Amino acid sequence: MSVTPDCLQNVIGLSQTPCDCYIDKPADFNTSDSGYYLDELLPINEFTDLENCEDTTIWDVMELAREQAIKVYIADMKAELLKENELAYKYFTGKIGEGKGKTVQNYSGAFAGIILRCRPVPEGKIKLTAIGGIFNTTGTKHIYVMDNLGNLIAEYDINTTANVYVNNTLSTSLELPLYSEQTEVLHYYLFYADTAIKPLNNTLTCSSCTGFVHCWDLGERCWGMAQKNKRFDWTKYLQVSGFTFNDLADLYDINYGMSSALYGLTVDIEAWCDMDKMFCVDKYEASAIGNAQAQAIRYKAAEIAIRNKLLSDKLTRSQMINKETLLSYQTIWRAEYDVLKATIVKNLDHNMTSCLKCRDVWNMKSQLAVS
Repeated sequence: MSVTPDCLQNVIGLSQTPCDCYIDKPADFNTSDSGYYLDELLPINEFTDLENCEDTTIWDVMELAREQAIKVYIADMKAELLKENELAYKYFTGKIGEGKGKTVQNYSGAFAGIILRCRPVPEGKIKLTAIGGIFNTTGTKHIYVMDNLGNLIAEYDINTTANVYVNNTLSTSLELPLYSEQTEVLHYYLFYADTAIKPLNNTLTCSSCTGFVHCWDLGERCWGMAQKNKRFDWTKYLQVSGFTFNDLADLYDINYGMSSALYGLTVDIEAWCDMDKMFCVDKYEASAIGNAQAQAIRYKAAEIAIRNKLLSDKLTRSQMINKETLLSYQTIWRAEYDVLKATIVKNLDHNMTSCLKCRDVWNMKSQLAVS
């Protein structure tokens, strides 16, 4: 999960200095989405103490301070928002499907696999981290990952061992959105072509053993259906079914019914609602909240830069002579940051993200009364 959203990378610029004496300027050193710059608070020469002639320039130091400030700001804002709200969709990590089967799974069709039907959460994401398989022959199966928008997203070769489950960790995890404006409900298809390597009869789970409720319906009743075991909390994000088909041209046109047979496959996923998107601003000049956010990040970056400077084991003249002045500025900028943070929280529209919902006050009172 992203800690620093791409949209905030240049929320403030580093400097507008025309001086060529500061070498190795990054291409975007003077790019600022908000019009604010870090060296407007802390002069650029104050960063020179932290550069290392071997591998660290003042630009690296300034970029680090900005990155750390963005992380702190987002963490602080989330903590403030969760005082009166709670997560509508909690983070999930786990496996979909059972890695066991006893006999060959017979099926008719040229292709077989798993459908992941996505809950249309605008900020929702899933990440595929492993694809497992249990087949009757040792070898490899070529897996295709497609969506219902006609995109071939990825292809993988997974290893198989005869009658033994093998979990194949992806060398690079595959992050996918749960929502697209191009379709009402996103589907992802993980499938393979029929070959001599046949799947064993694994399923989503043993429903009678675990109490799992399998649901396959576009209506609201299926999304987040209460499950007895937290290992099935992926149902808050996805509906899953096995499927077979004969022709790639028909992949999106078939009305697939619910099937607990997964045709030898399992998938390890992470799923979450990405709150970070609510901090993205299209036009800072037209957004009071965005403007305050940029200023807050600038104050925090300058404060962090002073902390890094004073904690550095590189003894400098500036540290010794200006220590009290630097500490004074650090205190002032921390206070300015806190004021802006409080203002933003007070005026931020909490409904701008589907990741949050109002905290259940009555339930909280009941819990407090019992305790």
